[in-house]
Amino acid sequence: MTQRITSTEVIDRLDHLKNLPTFSGLLAEYDALMASAKGSHLKHVVALLRTDPRISTGLLKSANSARFNPGSKQVTDLADAISLMGNNDVRLLIVTWNFYTMFGSPTALDQEAYLTHSMVSAFIAKALGPHCRVDEDQAFSMGLFHDLGVYLLALYSPEGIQAVRETSQGKAGRQIAAEKDQFATTHAHVSARMVNRWQLPKPVVMGILGHHNPALVPREFQAPARLTALAQAGAFYLGYENGLVGEQPGILTETSQGLLKRLKLSESGFQEMAEAALQEAQDTGLL
Repeated sequence: MTQRITSTEVIDRLDHLKNLPTFSGLLAEYDALMASAKGSHLKHVVALLRTDPRISTGLLKSANSARFNPGSKQVTDLADAISLMGNNDVRLLIVTWNFYTMFGSPTALDQEAYLTHSMVSAFIAKALGPHCRVDEDQAFSMGLFHDLGVYLLALYSPEGIQAVRETSQGKAGRQIAAEKDQFATTHAHVSARMVNRWQLPKPVVMGILGHHNPALVPREFQAPARLTALAQAGAFYLGYENGLVGEQPGILTETSQGLLKRLKLSESGFQEMAEAALQEAQDTGLL
């Protein structure tokens, strides 16, 4: 039976139950600090990052990854960890480690598969940024949060998300229709509503909203939407389902092939890009 709900109603109900994932304000504080005179002093950066133990612990873990510390000497000091990374990497890792710690409530999803799919999509999205003329940080966020609504719908209605799984038969191409059948809204709408609530940039919100149908959003935001669609397709291509649905690994849909053609990217070039993005995520200690 269809549950006639809107994306706002899903989020409002979960908020009432105090069951919404939260996006740390640390990134905005970090950006403000780096734009000030104090940002040039490492001690101030360290003091700020230490205010969120989850994120500072994650930064230390990444600092000891193959990407930043290929040697054998263990990094235990946050100041040393920050010194190994550039500003862009610190920003990316603040978002990433916040993401990994925001999903405390169990759902009917395969949670590990969901998190891995999102992370792989994020790194593929970042790699696609220059090809789509989209800011790489914003591209990363689009890939990371594009399926946030899947998790929120699973929290909202375990029975409903199970019905979506059964109706779609676990196939990504049938997910949107199954969601509309069950909820009369989609995970893309719920995802976009949530990141808008977090006040993420408009291109991130619209890129996520339109990732199953770029024509749904205004023309100025269709490039971010196409990027997000390809990032998701790349994760499926590599065999990473989203905890609910997936596609056959190593196969691109006609829609994805059309998006690649628009970017003048070959399938083999896209595969190399996706595999390199996956390796970067692994080398950074995030998978």
